[in-house]
Amino acid sequence: INATDNDKYVAFQLYKNGAAYAKSYTQAQSSSAAAGIIPVGSAEAYLVAGDYMEFYVNHNMGSAKNFNGAQARFCGCRIGS
Repeated sequence: INATDNDKYVAFQLYKNGAAYAKSYTQAQSSSAAAGIIPVGSAEAYLVAGDYMEFYVNHNMGSAKNFNGAQARFCGCRIGS
């Protein structure tokens, strides 16, 4: 996401069963219109049968922004039986 001011941020929020579980904020480090914000974060969640996860991304840039599809990633992994 390109930023236009260095007070702008992108936040991702992970929800488990509809409740906030983890959040990560990344703030712009440059006021250049070409500067991008790349939010990065990780979380570990213990789930049981019937649990579900939701993922949301928000920003404070005032208008719709698009992710670069070649750089957008989300990964999950099941460990155990």
